[in-house]
Amino acid sequence: MGKRSWIILVAITLLGGCGHDSGTMPYTLFQAVEGESDAAQSPGTNDGSTVLPSPPPDFGLDGPEAFLRIAPSGLDHHGEFEIVFSRPMDTASVEAGFSMSASGGGAPLGPTPGGTFSWLNYRHVIFTPYAPIQENKTYTAHFAGGVQTLAGDPLLPDSTDLVFHTRPWVSMAHTVNSMPSGNRGIIISSAGNPPITLSSTWTNGDYITKIQLHRLDGGTIDVCTSCTSGSYSVNLKSSSLSPTFGINQYYYSVETEDGAVRNYPVAFTYGTLSSNPNALQDDGAAAFLDGTYLLPTLSRLIERFAHQDFKINNQTFNDFANGDTQTGKPGNCIDYKNFSYLRNYGNHSGQYGDGYCGYHVSDGAQLCIDFPWPVGEVCSKSDVTLDVFVTGVNIPAEADGNENIGADISIPAGTTQARVDLKGRKAYLDLKIEATLDDGLVCVGACVVSAGTEILFDAKAELNRSYPNDLRTSTSFSTLSSDSSGNLKLTIANPDDPGQLSIADWNNHLDVYDLSVQDTTSWVADMLSSVVNSIGNDIVPQVQGKIVRDILKDFNERIAVQVLNAALTSLASDGVTLQLPDYLPAPLNQMDLNAKIQLSQSTNLAKSLSWKDGGLANSLKGGMYVLNGCMPCEKPSTLISPPVQGPQSFVTNNYGFDLNYMVGRSAVNGTYLGLHENTLNQLLFQLWQVGGLNLTLDKAFIDQVNTFTGNLPTLTLTTSLLRAGTILNVLSPGRNQIYRWDGSTVVAVDADDPVRLRLRPRSVPYIRFLPTFTAAGTRELQLQISDLEIQVIGNGVGGDYIMATLVVNATVNGSVDIVTFSNPTSQPQYTNLQALNVTLDPHQLVYTMQVLDGSTNNPLGLSPDTVRGVATPLVRSLIVPLLNNVLKEVPLPSIAYLSPFSLTDGTNCGIDMGTDKLKVENVAVNDTSTPMVLLRLSTNPFFFNPGVTPNDTLGQLLECN
Repeated sequence: MGKRSWIILVAITLLGGCGHDSGTMPYTLFQAVEGESDAAQSPGTNDGSTVLPSPPPDFGLDGPEAFLRIAPSGLDHHGEFEIVFSRPMDTASVEAGFSMSASGGGAPLGPTPGGTFSWLNYRHVIFTPYAPIQENKTYTAHFAGGVQTLAGDPLLPDSTDLVFHTRPWVSMAHTVNSMPSGNRGIIISSAGNPPITLSSTWTNGDYITKIQLHRLDGGTIDVCTSCTSGSYSVNLKSSSLSPTFGINQYYYSVETEDGAVRNYPVAFTYGTLSSNPNALQDDGAAAFLDGTYLLPTLSRLIERFAHQDFKINNQTFNDFANGDTQTGKPGNCIDYKNFSYLRNYGNHSGQYGDGYCGYHVSDGAQLCIDFPWPVGEVCSKSDVTLDVFVTGVNIPAEADGNENIGADISIPAGTTQARVDLKGRKAYLDLKIEATLDDGLVCVGACVVSAGTEILFDAKAELNRSYPNDLRTSTSFSTLSSDSSGNLKLTIANPDDPGQLSIADWNNHLDVYDLSVQDTTSWVADMLSSVVNSIGNDIVPQVQGKIVRDILKDFNERIAVQVLNAALTSLASDGVTLQLPDYLPAPLNQMDLNAKIQLSQSTNLAKSLSWKDGGLANSLKGGMYVLNGCMPCEKPSTLISPPVQGPQSFVTNNYGFDLNYMVGRSAVNGTYLGLHENTLNQLLFQLWQVGGLNLTLDKAFIDQVNTFTGNLPTLTLTTSLLRAGTILNVLSPGRNQIYRWDGSTVVAVDADDPVRLRLRPRSVPYIRFLPTFTAAGTRELQLQISDLEIQVIGNGVGGDYIMATLVVNATVNGSVDIVTFSNPTSQPQYTNLQALNVTLDPHQLVYTMQVLDGSTNNPLGLSPDTVRGVATPLVRSLIVPLLNNVLKEVPLPSIAYLSPFSLTDGTNCGIDMGTDKLKVENVAVNDTSTPMVLLRLSTNPFFFNPGVTPNDTLGQLLECN
């Protein structure tokens, strides 16, 4: 996914939240439209409020009277009410003589009289209950005999008891496939194509005039117009509102007799689920490693590694060149003496070569002996079988002050083979050679040297021992493949063909010398120098070319590939660490992300155009993780376990990558990286799982965001919503304080109390790449969030208090791009950085907001309708801008550290990602079947200009610090 994908998810981290109470309370549906004010549209939704009645014309003509200003449809049981008196009243007597009771008994909660009085003047008072009263209930507001006007006159008898009724309150409960919608999210696997049954119940059905079921993104079903049954069930799969893969967001609109229309949401996640959400995901990404930048860079890294500039897995190039050792030999080798040899070199198949065994030379050994007359001189020859074992390799870093090893990897135009030019000035090899004489030598009656005689030699080989230390070149043409473990495999189809593996330049400048007998099974042979000389002077030169061929083949197929596989294995196991910037608000700045990739299995990675050198193309298994587990985060599993109902996984989209399409795009120079939405959704799952999406938005959080965005007027966040007065202005206009009952005591809510928003997602958000692009050519995406719990928490003199609990379902479109980080705060560590830019469009936002009720979610008993009115602009004017502020420019790391690469002192090394060296561009994709984000990586021309700047410069992309 490259290094970009990880950060897209940081975006989602800002929409967090965990469990929720009942999903039965009303919510409102908003759809932002261009040019609308902060009060987002609420189509078809209202709370049934009407103009309050005024006293009759003869009010107070016969004496002091009282009048309740309550809507004809009744009082909202969460609400307050106004009492109008016909004469100025003695306020103390009114407050002392007031009481309330419900039919059948029961007084409001809290200290007597169950609420507070707010006098607008001597004739108008507002009574605010400490807590909600009962719904669908008849109440009497009673004034005792001591209540009097300022003049001392009592109320008329018909004004001492004022009767009113509270409106019925519709509650709904839902299950999806028998899983209750409420405290936890719901996830359903599409495996087996199960039905999706939505079942709902409601209260006060005789008060309901119509119910409809809607999809948030469009579509409606009429449920009932006579709704006394109180229940409804539908298989969504067979309805016109069939679910799709991803998050499915629905809502019921309920219309009641008083004209109110309230909406009740339900959401669930559905689709093909990852079988292992913590493992690398198939087709997480795809890459085309081009021949203009990437393969030359890879070649330079091999050269720098051979120059001992760095280590891989704490091993030097010579450590790889030597590798594992053993003493036992394969069954087809001469089993004479045991000695330690290097396993990498040999002509046996499999991971190890284990010796070059079975070189056969006809008449390779000759012996002549003069016998007494009449026999005379007798000469004979014997076929020889030879095994050669490499016991030591030394590749110096330099020769005559020059780099010793050169490498060039390319994919020639019109081919699907990798060309590897391996160049060297000096190489030293220690050899053990075992020889078996197939025939007896000088046999007159008996053989002087018997058939089957075995001889062990030591020998050395050296490149350019007798020649100038010029570069000697071997060129091979190979098939590059990858196995199921993600390891590269390089195969030279026919190494005997000089067109497939050229060895002449190495072979002609390699000397084998210091051949000496170490042991033999024949004491006679040990004494006969002519046997040794014939093997050294005749046999070895005959087989030297084959030995050189096989050693060079092993350097290509085993040693060089082992070096590359060491890096690839680390990328799959350890990955690349991506530290989020320290200027992000907590806990985002306390998390390290980790990206892992592994080659998918492929029979041939090499691809090219007919007219242009190519590169390596393959899909990648990818994974995105939170490296340190987000220790300070609040884990969803600690709030409720398991955190979601159904499988603990995420939805995957199983489209594959069209590699030929990516190769076709390589007509423009660059390495191409395609990012699949599965990788981003895995990171969302990982962030959600460790609590990385659970955030607290307060003034400090927003101030921190404003600081790093540079206080741009169009992006600067406001803290105006983060004070209790914002809600008080709507609940009780003109008052700086109200008192509410939290179940045990009266809480004072002051206008200046600071407020924070605690965000917890109950379900994993979902990202979908759209098959569309902006006018600027950047990929469009869609973000879906369901069951995002937002708690509004005030902090007063007595401590924290919950003012409201909201649940948001939202779908918003946006776009993603790579830009140059503007570094608005001019911090030196953030210069020359690439940055991820994600922009969410508030004009392409649809969402539902539900205000939860009950003692847990609404302990102060605030009116859900009133809170909804305050919170209406929250998503569009705070949450979306907050996401856009954070994601406007999320800098990518200056160095993508590769865990196996280090200096001898342990200093880490990685690829320099600075804009002074690398250029990352978003490429428009017209392949709608593969809605990927496609990036093109090239170099800054001032650093490296192909065809102008020497390729050696590319080695500087590896930085160690």
